[in-house]
Amino acid sequence: MKSFWTYSDIFDLEHFFYRDHAVGDSTLHHRDRSIFLDLEKQNPGEQDTTSKLLHAWLEEQRNVTTGQKEHLLPGALVDEMIRLMMVVLPITGVLAGLLGGLAFFSYSGTTPVNVFHFLFLFIFSQLILALLLLLRLLFNRIGLLKQSFPITFRLYTTLAARLADRAGQRLRASVSTAKRDTYQQILNLSRTVHRKYGLLLYWPLFSLSQCILVGVNAGLLGATLFRVMTSDLAFGWQSTLQFSSTALHKMVQILALPWSWLLPEAISYPSLSAIEGSRIILKDGIYHLATENLVSWWPFLLLCLLVYGLLFRLLLAVLASWCQRRNLAKIKLDSSDGLSVIRRMHTPLVSTQATGKENSKPLETFHSKSTAKPVQASGAAFSSPFPLVLLIACDIFHQSDMNPFLSFLQRRGFSVERSEVMMEDHAADLALLQNIEQNKPDKTVGMFLVLESWMPPIGEVLEFIRSLRKAVHTATPIYIGLIGKPSPAHSFTSPTSQDCTIWKRKLDTLSDPYLKMFPYSEDDSP
Repeated sequence: MKSFWTYSDIFDLEHFFYRDHAVGDSTLHHRDRSIFLDLEKQNPGEQDTTSKLLHAWLEEQRNVTTGQKEHLLPGALVDEMIRLMMVVLPITGVLAGLLGGLAFFSYSGTTPVNVFHFLFLFIFSQLILALLLLLRLLFNRIGLLKQSFPITFRLYTTLAARLADRAGQRLRASVSTAKRDTYQQILNLSRTVHRKYGLLLYWPLFSLSQCILVGVNAGLLGATLFRVMTSDLAFGWQSTLQFSSTALHKMVQILALPWSWLLPEAISYPSLSAIEGSRIILKDGIYHLATENLVSWWPFLLLCLLVYGLLFRLLLAVLASWCQRRNLAKIKLDSSDGLSVIRRMHTPLVSTQATGKENSKPLETFHSKSTAKPVQASGAAFSSPFPLVLLIACDIFHQSDMNPFLSFLQRRGFSVERSEVMMEDHAADLALLQNIEQNKPDKTVGMFLVLESWMPPIGEVLEFIRSLRKAVHTATPIYIGLIGKPSPAHSFTSPTSQDCTIWKRKLDTLSDPYLKMFPYSEDDSP
């Protein structure tokens, strides 16, 4: 399946999501609805999926930002960094491989090169790491491994962060302020992308690591070939363990399976007699060893480097590239920010006037004997594809007329399916959470918590949100609906910017990509 999403798109998308957090939902609603109507006029029916619609929305945001010369989008810089690393890392790897190979062979004077040292340092170490990777993928596939993020991913991200910090320090004096700010923004967005999309960033980091290892193996291959051609190298083997020549011959036969069917046996691997004749015994020295036995190893060692080093790493690089395309093609853009954009684009801009007549149906509750009273909304109802379960703090629920808030949600494109009171006491909250878990709504049904913004988000509130996340699906949107202090004229008012800032900082500590703050707004109240 072909994907039109790229990594630069993802970073730009998250950049615009983050930028919209400081803008009121009413303003965003007008903007996104206008974008949707323009798209429908230009290409009717083509934005038929969430992915296509969000990509079209992203392109529109880019077009608006293009005219701002002082603003550099992170996606462009991500592309630039990836292209640069795809060139720099292989070159660095080749130089490292050349220096490592020449340093290894520089110790061969009168003593032959021990083939065990060569195999363990340059071949077996790579095969062991590859085996661990394959075992992890296998265990993850059959469900034996519950860890979401492999150790290698944490290693890659740690190294990438340190390299980026070091590069940022060096670039401070040589790049513009806008570019430095964008570098820092990329680091921050990387954490967001990591939380939202899981292993999406694993494969590009893995691919870059294979690029440098391809270079290392190419350098080792070149250094080995250079030393063989320009020096009188002798290869032998020795071990304190009672290791027989027959066992070693069997091992090299197994290692040579990928090419032994194509090349003559004399080139593919040393013969049994050559292996016996190249064994080094410390007390006997090497003067009794025949030259043809001592040089019989180098074709086999070169072929090991070529197949298990260079070609194997090239294969992993191709696999990583395929996995990148596959992950981008299957990317899920159903985070709270993405769903909010879709909701605003699909929801018509309507002006709701109170009629004094209740048109909405009473909302069902989770408990058949619930103390919660049915909540009804006055005014024209809007049929919405974004259903909600409303959880209302007890003080708000018992003291306020919920009709203005219900109308506000309807104008924002939500349809409230059920309502329930929360935070009356600990036992009631536990019963509520257990009931939600037992009667778990579909993951497309969002949970909307109505809370007082002037009450600071204490640990009890954050713990309730964590427990609610455990009770519902991982991808279920959870909205934190904040209201301001009631005035004599209105039960519901907009929260202050200071209160919203305090709540946002606390909610960010939960690191939940499907959690979104949704303040009440009076700007379009009926």
